Amino acid sequence: MRALGLLQHEEEHAKRNGALRTVDVMYTYGRPVCCIATSLGFRYGMSHAHKLCAYHHRARHKAYFVDCNWRNYSHAQHVELVKRMRPKYCTVVDLLTPEQAREVGAKAYELKQVLEFAEELKQYAQHVIVIPKYDCLDAIPDEYILGYSLASSYGVTPMPIEAFRGRRVHLLGGTLERITDAVERLGSDVISFDINYLSKLAVRGRVWCGPRKTCALREFTTSRFGVFYVCVTLSLTHAAHYLDELFAGKWNADHPVKGGKRRARSNHQPVCLNGHCEQHHIA
Repeated sequence: MRALGLLQHEEEHAKRNGALRTVDVMYTYGRPVCCIATSLGFRYGMSHAHKLCAYHHRARHKAYFVDCNWRNYSHAQHVELVKRMRPKYCTVVDLLTPEQAREVGAKAYELKQVLEFAEELKQYAQHVIVIPKYDCLDAIPDEYILGYSLASSYGVTPMPIEAFRGRRVHLLGGTLERITDAVERLGSDVISFDINYLSKLAVRGRVWCGPRKTCALREFTTSRFGVFYVCVTLSLTHAAHYLDELFAGKWNADHPVKGGKRRARSNHQPVCLNGHCEQHHIA
């Protein structure tokens, strides 16, 4: 895995300089999936589409990431939620051209106004993520993290990811395969990302078993009870194993579940019981 070699090199460099790199990984979904994810070491990510989990006050379940409804943005509502949750990361409405906004049925806000929104949000979040969908990167102050939307049903940033090199970057959505590719291209510029597509696989009764590998739940069990939750739990478990390998154990390093220690590593790859995983690229 080329990305792993790149990150191991950066880890050695960080050790020599007295610092060890870590990456924040959020799983953005409603209850009870959020509880399953946080029990496996993921951070709690939420959006306005999700009801607030009753366990958000617990240390391991604190809201780390609050995403906005960028297609139907209400700044007042978003500020209210961010003010209540006090997350480490929050987004602000996407920067769109008028043409892009018309295509998705959203409103195009001027850059100046979006930065004013971000200025207000940073009172309540440690980091505000500004998401440019056109080339205005030089006009966005360095104090803000740049958000890059990986290709998914939710949206995509129509610029090469290399244009974001040299800035702190949060990856939005996409598959773990695409996230791996982005990390390979940007290296330590990627400081965080959020995902939820494992839940989309679970809706179809499929389990993520590794890069470009999924399998039907029947490869694990013949039970038809709780298919969605069993699928998402297995996928998250495999994803946690994969992220440990990708980031040498340094993702969400201070998460209470992980206790600041690397979990026991195994030499086997997380695959389905019968080895009949379907290999393909997940859109």
